[in-house]
Amino acid sequence: MVPDFYLPRYGICIEFFGVVNKASYYEITENKIRAYRENFIDLIQVYPCNMEKPNWGKEILYRIDEILLSRLEEYRKIVPMPEPLPLKRPKTKKTLLDKLLNKIHLGE
Repeated sequence: MVPDFYLPRYGICIEFFGVVNKASYYEITENKIRAYRENFIDLIQVYPCNMEKPNWGKEILYRIDEILLSRLEEYRKIVPMPEPLPLKRPKTKKTLLDKLLNKIHLGE
């Protein structure tokens, strides 16, 4: 099975199901969707009605974002986030300017 589009960086497939009102194509579509689901492959389904919207590209990006956030949530269930490390300020040497300003401030 070869998807219409594959996003290798994200492991996401995009299928454009462009034929409507045809029973044989509907069966092929259902079989493809089932195969993706059974093999745990993330799929974004696009239909002609999706392409009619003026912001259809943003909608696909939103779906990609949803998939990635869902994966992150699942990962965090398995691997809990560690407690953040306390921040330590690096020790800095006083510069000559700092010493001079300190003397001026203290009136030395």
